[in-house]
Amino acid sequence: MLGAHFLTIDGVGIPNPVSFSESYESVENVNQSEAGTDVVSVVRLGKLVLDCTWNASSFLKHKLENYSTINSVTVIYNGITRHMRMRDYSASLKEGSARSIESSNGLWSVSATLTEI
Repeated sequence: MLGAHFLTIDGVGIPNPVSFSESYESVENVNQSEAGTDVVSVVRLGKLVLDCTWNASSFLKHKLENYSTINSVTVIYNGITRHMRMRDYSASLKEGSARSIESSNGLWSVSATLTEI
């Protein structure tokens, strides 16, 4: 079970996502030698990538949208502070929710990818 706010972005506790995946990538440079063989240089291992989907109020939707337009955010995940970029942001209004929640502009399905810098 996920904690109350297992993900914090720029000091703001973000509600738990409805869908979440964690993966790690490596960053490699591949060059070719004079003999034609590939020379691989591993630049970095363990680059964290988080794919998240939230059911969000219009307030949270706008907050996440703003995070996706800036160069980097500070994320605390599993107690570790990381610098990440939020990209691949998308949002869609949940069907029939526009009038179901008073003082809100509906319930949104918001997804984004956080990639460690």
